[in-house]
Amino acid sequence: MLKKILIIATSFFTIWPLAGLTIILLILIGGEFMRVNLGELNFPLTDFLMPLFFAIWIFKKIRFGWQPTQQIKKILIPFSAFTIWALITLLANASFFSTKEILISSFYWIRWVTYASIFFIIADELNLFLLTQKPKNWTSIIQKILLGSFVFAVLIGFLQFYFFTDFEALGLADQGYDPHMNRLAGAWLDPNLAGAFFLIGIIWLTNLILDIFASYNSKLTTYNLQLKIKKLLPITYYLLPTCLLTLALGLTFSRSAYLAFLVACFLIGLIRARKILLIGFLSIILLLTFSSRALERTTDLVQSITTLFSGEDAYFLPDATARLRIQNWEDNLNLVAKQPIFGIGYNTLRFVSRNSSDGHAAGGTDSSLLTILVTTGIPGLILFFWFLETLFLIFWQNWKKFKSTPALTVLISWSAILVHSFFTNSLFFPPILFLLFLFSGLGIASASKKNLPNI
Repeated sequence: MLKKILIIATSFFTIWPLAGLTIILLILIGGEFMRVNLGELNFPLTDFLMPLFFAIWIFKKIRFGWQPTQQIKKILIPFSAFTIWALITLLANASFFSTKEILISSFYWIRWVTYASIFFIIADELNLFLLTQKPKNWTSIIQKILLGSFVFAVLIGFLQFYFFTDFEALGLADQGYDPHMNRLAGAWLDPNLAGAFFLIGIIWLTNLILDIFASYNSKLTTYNLQLKIKKLLPITYYLLPTCLLTLALGLTFSRSAYLAFLVACFLIGLIRARKILLIGFLSIILLLTFSSRALERTTDLVQSITTLFSGEDAYFLPDATARLRIQNWEDNLNLVAKQPIFGIGYNTLRFVSRNSSDGHAAGGTDSSLLTILVTTGIPGLILFFWFLETLFLIFWQNWKKFKSTPALTVLISWSAILVHSFFTNSLFFPPILFLLFLFSGLGIASASKKNLPNI
């Protein structure tokens, strides 16, 4: 069965790239139900597909040549520097781990390379695709794929929230999952990560809605109400999914998702429309007003932050989750102090005795940036920041010059997820990693074509 799925998906990607993209998104949304067990290892099915897609693309580029744009070249340099350094840290620490452990860690390095490669694949393939296809058709297809994927993820989330509310009663806690209760977690069985996924959809759709307002504002007069309603009708096509995604994010009761949501609203409001600031804060206020669970978790967060800034010991934090998170940060910062240059080796954290775990997030700390620092050392974190800086500067230029919606979506999504990743290792969660680089590729492709409708 697995072999057939791999063959079909690979064929789709080779002949119809957009169909291949759809398959990848659906598998990622399938979450824990689309994973493959190989002995002690448990991998998403996409971990097998992405290397195949990457290998196919590399073969095509070797066979027919590759002429990357200047923007792709600029991003490729810091990306390659960090990626190579990550591999060096793994090899430099090889003597501290068994051959099996090094092989497992190298699989995660391959995951980083192949998932990030979707940026280069999308930017390259869609640039070629645009030469032979009508831009409006291409834009419409991409929008439908993404919109359908986000709606599908929300529907799965609502079904889980209604039918499977107590993870401990379902025996999931015994399998390494957190014992969540009455929280929307989707097929990923993790409300924090589900919230981050929904947030990217909210950011993208909000930008599309603002595009419609911007394009029709100058054309419509207050005297032609009928025409105005007709022209603004497409907003409902995006508004309903946006509301569903926002509701789903609220039901995750994830404080890190709430914080990232506020950051996204602030940035959209600052850059595009001040009204989004008001809408974002009103959404949070309404949630806290009508949900005692959300109010309780947010209150605990505020009390924890107050306790931390007062200089008190983490032991006195009112929230048990916050206590464990602070302890996790302290433990891993001690590892940084011991090996500041090469770290402990890329993705070897699961094999360090203090971090051994049977859980499903044993490979990282409770912070993505801290994970990078611990595993690749100070140079690795600096190189990663160099990559982020280059990415942000290029997409900010694309937004300012072309008013590219994918470019702004990239900027705000990366910013919001970086904030979210301070509290959970969401940056390296496969669906999030894939979406971030997917929108990055779309941002480059759309900005390279003049007068191209926004995605």
